[in-house]
Amino acid sequence: MRLCSVSKVGRVLLLLAVILLIYSASLRLGGCRYGEQVHDSGSEFKDGCLTCRCRFGLLSCTETSGCMNRSGQQKMASYHRFTERMSHGHTTGKDISSKSKDTSDIHVMICSDGNTLGGMIALINSIRLHTNSSVMFYLVTDQASHDHLKTWIEKTDLRGIKREIIVFDEEWVKGKYLVRSARQWLKSPLNYARFYIPRLLPDFNGRLIYIDDDSIVQGDIKELSQAHIAEEHVAAFSDDCSAIAKRFKLFRNSFFRFLNYANERVQKMGISPQTCSFSAGVFVADIRKWKEFDITDKLEYWMELNTKENIYGNQDGGGGSQPPIMIVFHNRYSRLNPMWHVRHLGWSTGSRYSRQFLQEANLLHWNGGFKPWGSPAQYSDIWDQYYIPDPTRQFKPMRKYKIH
Repeated sequence: MRLCSVSKVGRVLLLLAVILLIYSASLRLGGCRYGEQVHDSGSEFKDGCLTCRCRFGLLSCTETSGCMNRSGQQKMASYHRFTERMSHGHTTGKDISSKSKDTSDIHVMICSDGNTLGGMIALINSIRLHTNSSVMFYLVTDQASHDHLKTWIEKTDLRGIKREIIVFDEEWVKGKYLVRSARQWLKSPLNYARFYIPRLLPDFNGRLIYIDDDSIVQGDIKELSQAHIAEEHVAAFSDDCSAIAKRFKLFRNSFFRFLNYANERVQKMGISPQTCSFSAGVFVADIRKWKEFDITDKLEYWMELNTKENIYGNQDGGGGSQPPIMIVFHNRYSRLNPMWHVRHLGWSTGSRYSRQFLQEANLLHWNGGFKPWGSPAQYSDIWDQYYIPDPTRQFKPMRKYKIH
């Protein structure tokens, strides 16, 4: 009897040991992904107004009472979107041609060379984390950066995005542009790739969003894709005369900043020097109308003419690809909601916007010389939230601390 009892006790102890072993393993292996980080099962962490708990691979987040602002609401929405994608198995993807018949896609173009490729990555990541919509990314780069970009996407969490990587033919602009400004970043041929959308996407005739690679998106890109474009207009831009744009008092918001009004051809256009300027760094365009109005040919005309005459470039606006767009789209554009293009973050290292205001913005743009991946730069910590480190370690943001 005693041996039998001991045997039963041994079996019970053995069973308990196995249960503990399984439980311990589940704590180690059943981690939860939140954003770009994986948290151990059994852990608890906070992100702003959210308190999150990981239990056996299941993540739950709750709002801290009375704390939730718009930024917190966006993070909560991002958490729900991520868990929804995981539940439907949307964890991998493949390259999809621009000839895709999926009319429900939101089409986004981003252009970048090797010097700014990290900006493209952060921008893509910010867009996907803030929308439930299907987005088709057209990623335009130079030949030298093609394989680097492809690897960066395939070896990170971006592998699931719909995308087409397009190499820009720099022969299209060779000898056709002149940058008189000392701002070297304006001289990249990729700055002019947006002029050639119909050539880059010859079979595309829908609505396209273009965003500069030194930006991040904090709102749902679907809202931007639905921006109003009047029947007589080709595109929608954000002008420089809204109450929000005027928060940044460093600039005069007029064509006078960009064009040489001493030039006779500029005078003959009949555009008042005080006409409100607009930014070409973010726009929504109807590509069918773009083709109908021969926008590419018109942009090339002014770009090439500037190599022979001083049409633009010596003014404080800096020249580059902005002035031809302003000339061609004058009186042919509708206005974007200014919160979809909060800019000038790269014009100085000092803070010119409040944190609260930036949290409310749908899109932030570091146009100017102080890029968010460089140092010094203002509000680079916001950009860092979306940056995914380069698996090849070729692109390294300048930081005193480690990102992720």
